[in-house]
Amino acid sequence: MAAATPRPIVERLHAEIARIAATDEAREWFASLGAEPGVLTPVEMDELVKREHARFGQLIHDARIKID
Repeated sequence: MAAATPRPIVERLHAEIARIAATDEAREWFASLGAEPGVLTPVEMDELVKREHARFGQLIHDARIKID
């Protein structure tokens, strides 16, 4: 998890995102995109970000990709 984000804030955001993802409106919106809503725990999200960084970080660096 982001070191600078207080744990209660992370937990509150996770709870709100999970609540919204469980609504019919969210499920319908995701379905319109051919997807299903999924919610990761804060620990799972942290692990995903680390895996993706390890997977793509060097590629992005080598290709000199920048955010505008």
